[in-house]
Amino acid sequence: YEIVEIFAFNSAFDENAIAYTTKFFGIDNPMKHNFFEDIRKLAKSIYMTNEYKDFIEKNDLYTPKGFMKTTAETTYQFITQDPTFIEHHTALQDCEIELQILNYIDFPKHR
Repeated sequence: YEIVEIFAFNSAFDENAIAYTTKFFGIDNPMKHNFFEDIRKLAKSIYMTNEYKDFIEKNDLYTPKGFMKTTAETTYQFITQDPTFIEHHTALQDCEIELQILNYIDFPKHR
C-alpha cells in the first residue's frame, strides 16, 4: 500500500500495540519502518488556549490526579462544544474524530 505516515492519537500506544501483536503472532511488522505522527502532540496548541482551559473548568474535565483531560474524546468535546459526547472507540469513529482534530488545528499547515 506504500504507506509512509501513520496518524494516531497517542500514537505510541498504537505503535507498541502493533509491534506486540505482530511479535505475538510471529509475523513481520509491516509498519516497522513507518513514521507515526502523534495527533495529540499536534493538538498541543489547543490545550494551551484559555478557551480550552475554560471549557475544561466549566465541565469539570479533569483526570483523577487533577490534570486537564487531553484525550481524543475531550478534545472532540471541546471542538464541538459538546461535553456530553462519548467516544465509542470504533475504528471508524476514531478516524472521524481524529480527522476533525486535524482539521481544527489546520493540519498540514500546522507542521
